[in-house]
Amino acid sequence: MTNCESLVHLDRKLSRAMFSRRGIKLTADDLDLLASLGMPAKVAQAKAKALEDEAKCRQLRVVSTNGGRSGSISSVAQTGSQQAIDGTSGGTMPGQGASSGEARARQMFGRRANA
Repeated sequence: MTNCESLVHLDRKLSRAMFSRRGIKLTADDLDLLASLGMPAKVAQAKAKALEDEAKCRQLRVVSTNGGRSGSISSVAQTGSQQAIDGTSGGTMPGQGASSGEARARQMFGRRANA
């Protein structure tokens, strides 16, 4: 089989598998063809990008939940404040009691929440 024929065959095999959402078996020749097309490098590049994106998301979540403060002794020492961090994240409200939840339910549904 020529290189062109191999490419057409592999493309058809991959397309059918993706369309039907089924697995396929790759032969050694298929793997060689994918390697010659630079597929291992592309997969490695995509993996590196995915890992970078996950790390950025984790960093943003930490900053968001800490309100930009790490809560460590060094951050308290830098600000000179001896005040304890209250544990609420930036922009959140303290928890409300059950009675206010019932009041919201009554307001939303126009009747008693327990009825």
